[in-house]
Amino acid sequence: MDIATLEPCPWDVARQLAHNCIKKLYMTREYSDTKSVLALLSKDAGRARDEVRHYGRFRAEYFPTGTNERAAWSAYAVICLYAIHQKGNSKCMDSGDQSFAFACSMAKLVQAGLSKNGMAMRMSNIISRKKDKGFLTYLRKAIPLLSQKGIPVNYGMLAADLYSRNSSANIRKINERWEMQFFSRFNSQDETIAQ
Repeated sequence: MDIATLEPCPWDVARQLAHNCIKKLYMTREYSDTKSVLALLSKDAGRARDEVRHYGRFRAEYFPTGTNERAAWSAYAVICLYAIHQKGNSKCMDSGDQSFAFACSMAKLVQAGLSKNGMAMRMSNIISRKKDKGFLTYLRKAIPLLSQKGIPVNYGMLAADLYSRNSSANIRKINERWEMQFFSRFNSQDETIAQ
């Protein structure tokens, strides 16, 4: 089999869609059309697939025809979170850096002065959600904190993780990685986080 003809993994498609769309939105953020798109996206942030109003139109305009449905939805869901995150920030709140995986960014909130126990409880609430709806709702509640402190998130990784949350085994693997990314930031410090 020729490696050049292999299709990318759907979770990687979600990652690429999220980064590419966010880059486009950020580069054109001063245009009135982009501002209205971001406003519409922020209204869909944290909502379940059957509750969003602008997905079909956004998908038709921004995603290639034939894109895997779950990859497109995963990218759209995190782009909506980005729309909230970017509001009021001049630098791009999407980072391609792995050190800004969602859980790592949440740990940076503690480093920025927020309560360790409060952030640990928030992360536990996010991680404990099994369904996309509750998961997205709790992610949406965390985004304003990251926005206020100007801490970016790797939205491509978040889209890939959301895509991969399609089975109990995958959810468990993602949760274990997020717990390690978040809590390992505090293992070398004197204070511990109550879990």
